[in-house]
Amino acid sequence: MVSALSPDRWRGRFDAVSIPRSGPLPSQDKDGMPLNNWKIGCVGFPLARGEYFRKFDAVEVQETFYDPPAARVLARWRREAPENFSFAMRAWQLITHPPSFRGYARIQGRRSRSLEGLFGHFLPGKDVDWAWSVTREAAEALQAEAIVFRSPASFSSTLENLKNLEDFFNRIDRGKFRLVWDPEGLWSEEEVERLCERLDLTPAVDPLVSLPPRGQFFFCRLMRPKQRRSGRYTEDDFARIVDRLTKEASLEDARGMLIFDTPNCPGDAHRFRKWLGERFA
Repeated sequence: MVSALSPDRWRGRFDAVSIPRSGPLPSQDKDGMPLNNWKIGCVGFPLARGEYFRKFDAVEVQETFYDPPAARVLARWRREAPENFSFAMRAWQLITHPPSFRGYARIQGRRSRSLEGLFGHFLPGKDVDWAWSVTREAAEALQAEAIVFRSPASFSSTLENLKNLEDFFNRIDRGKFRLVWDPEGLWSEEEVERLCERLDLTPAVDPLVSLPPRGQFFFCRLMRPKQRRSGRYTEDDFARIVDRLTKEASLEDARGMLIFDTPNCPGDAHRFRKWLGERFA
């Protein structure tokens, strides 16, 4: 099941960490790869937003999963960010998670609609459709590039769930946003790729585990490397990520977001960004 840890679960732990300001990535590598199409960042804001905006060029906003902030708040975040900064945001939990999920305790009482209806698991009906309208309003205020639907372990590959998933993405007005599906339930890699192609979704992948499908946009979630107890990314990991995305997946010209979802995400993201700049300078 998706962790119910607070979206600011790292805030304060890294305030004393010295992460130099990151300069822009080189426009391309020696072979012409457009590195400035790759946006690197973290899950949530592990640093104060102003400092974060100076050091990274993407983020996956978590607040929108628990209880979307008011549109005026999200619009202010957009104004505070640099012009070329990319926002992804997590879709509201009412779309993906059932009311038994403990994250529902984070929803404030200011909502004008009762939350006792049929929510989660992409269920058909006016309740989930309303939750989508709130999510889309938040994405429009944030001018998000991508909306991430991270479905829980309870949402596995069954005929009912498959139907609900297809019906949801076929009926919603998705606007200009790229929609990313990040399933935690039991779905085969082939099934996820097939569904994403049919429903015009981008699968979230860990590039050390599986490859993104070819296309003009990819979304990578970099988790703790499972083969090492420390979970620390090495330069060999960075080289393998770049090699897999460029040579194996042929994504040299694609726009992509690489989001670190690790215990030390700001440090890992900064080291990767620095490594890219030094390697391809």
